[in-house]
Amino acid sequence: MNKKSFFESVICVILFMMYNSMNGQDRIITVRNDTIECKILSISSTHLNYEQTKGNRTVGKFISVSEVAEYYKDSGSQDIQHTDKPVKALRLRSESIPFRHWQAGIGFGGSYLTGSTYEAENLLVSGAGIPRNDVEEYYKKYRNGIHVNADIHYLFDIGSDIFDIGVGLKYRLSSFSSQMDVVMVTDPYIYSTLAMDEKVYINYMGASYITQLWLGQSHKFKLAYEMSAGYVHFRGEARYSGAQRNLLATGSTFGGNTGIVFTYYPFDYMSVNVDFNYFSAVLKRMKMSDGVYSETVDLERNNYENLSHLNYSFGVRFHF
Repeated sequence: MNKKSFFESVICVILFMMYNSMNGQDRIITVRNDTIECKILSISSTHLNYEQTKGNRTVGKFISVSEVAEYYKDSGSQDIQHTDKPVKALRLRSESIPFRHWQAGIGFGGSYLTGSTYEAENLLVSGAGIPRNDVEEYYKKYRNGIHVNADIHYLFDIGSDIFDIGVGLKYRLSSFSSQMDVVMVTDPYIYSTLAMDEKVYINYMGASYITQLWLGQSHKFKLAYEMSAGYVHFRGEARYSGAQRNLLATGSTFGGNTGIVFTYYPFDYMSVNVDFNYFSAVLKRMKMSDGVYSETVDLERNNYENLSHLNYSFGVRFHF
């Protein structure tokens, strides 16, 4: 081989290597199952930058990660005929559950008041003369209530396969009630009966933030953290049949809510969930009425109405 032929061979090898490096060594598979043969230049949390060669022209392009199901990036050292054997593959979006921006749900469950009832119990025992066992049983029932809830959230597509965030609105109505019928001795050999029936309703509407984390590769289970803050309206109704007196107490304040949600997806458009959360609010002023007279009362610090309670619920959400 002469010197000229040797240099010609070297140039041919270099050109062939450049051709291999510039042509379709990489592949991008879109969520619509389209294949893009290209050269991937860079990858960010939001976009993939790549270039394609058409004839003598090289065109730079980019694609959002939300449009990418997976991509294949070759090492560049293999022969061009073996580019269908990728060295690296990364899944960006689950094909089984497409990304949906909106989710709305409803739920039903139980509530448990965490505030102290010590002062109220002592008032009924020492002030009204009701036996302590009856008072304790009354407030044991009163602490356990029920609630219904509803929420709607908008989720942001941040391009992550395992992590979602969103904002929205959350509503809940909690209800607590108890009833007591007691016989009291007012004087020797003189007995009187007292029937007390109390119902409390706590309405809550707040702005909500949610963070969701997929569990496992199947994309069937999700764990979410929620927190919200907003407006609270309180309504308390008390009826005393023996005293022939009814009382109504109302008030409003601000409160907050935080909790976790465990979700299972039987379908990509619907999920069922279990929700555990804690609601916190304190009422410092109430409007009291007996049907004839009414007044607004500023409560003393040791008599603030503590509305805080734990909640658990079972619900369903729709994703669209």
